[in-house]
Amino acid sequence: MHGFEVTVDSPERVGTVINTAVCNSATDIDGVEFTHSAERRDRLSRAACKRAMASAREKATPLAATENLTVTGVRTVRTVSDGGPRPVAEAVMATPAATGAALTDLVSGPVSVTVQVELV
Repeated sequence: MHGFEVTVDSPERVGTVINTAVCNSATDIDGVEFTHSAERRDRLSRAACKRAMASAREKATPLAATENLTVTGVRTVRTVSDGGPRPVAEAVMATPAATGAALTDLVSGPVSVTVQVELV
């Protein structure tokens, strides 16, 4: 028994890769996962951090004002980890292929990057 892991940059090519494997005697396809590349995940994470910080300030300012206080700065900032990115496997759905197209056509669901920050 031989096992292979194949990574493709274009989700549109996944069906063709599966068909090629099956046509070359693959007997088991053990799942398909969609995720972002490390570079894209980092870029999205930095953008999410900026938005999270802005959102935290937008929420903190009116809360402080209810007690006649003002937010003058931040003492501590930390991100809250949820264990890192997880590939999306359950969002894969097979659809019938058009004539002349790859026999296996997959549609991925959304893949997201979430950042949570704590400010003190």
